[in-house]
Amino acid sequence: MSKQELMETLVYARDLAVEAETYEASFKKLERRFSIWRALWKSFLCFVLINIGFVFTYLISTVIFPTFAEIYLFLYIILQITILSFVVPFVLLMVRRHKSKIKYQEEYALYEVVMEKLLGIASIPDGLKYSNDLTTMYNYLSIGRTDTLKESVNLLLQEEREDNFHRETMNQLYAIQDDNARNARHISSQLSDIDVSIYRNRND
Repeated sequence: MSKQELMETLVYARDLAVEAETYEASFKKLERRFSIWRALWKSFLCFVLINIGFVFTYLISTVIFPTFAEIYLFLYIILQITILSFVVPFVLLMVRRHKSKIKYQEEYALYEVVMEKLLGIASIPDGLKYSNDLTTMYNYLSIGRTDTLKESVNLLLQEEREDNFHRETMNQLYAIQDDNARNARHISSQLSDIDVSIYRNRND
């Protein structure tokens, strides 16, 4: 495979990977809507908020418009508790849940087609078929840092190891700095206690 063909393959694989990752992000969002408990919780939250609004409005109306307050209280008992506060939000959320399931099934069918094409590219290791890795290897080839897929993979893995090592080193340095700062504060506190003790002994 020539360098140009390899670059074209990487672009094709990257586009497929981006599409697959977009579907995967959508799946996570849709899956959150599947839970009936989530619908019940949101409906209960609506129930509580509407209750608070009705009670607050009723208390104000008893002071300003007493006659209106009696009518309002009647409507509150009949409508708010049975329909407005819980049933309507729950029904809407269940409809949304049903539509989300249909959309999930449609998108998953498309996702399987994309993944079949992506996994069918045998020249690229399956463990590197992610948009970021494919973009990085393409950039290596385009700027001349590498000339073959093997060189691109080796360079990618080498830089990942170096990044991980650098990250771990920095985390260790930050931990040491935190320990030193805590020790310094502890020593400073002890010295302050000694100074106070000396001062008191002198006064005594």
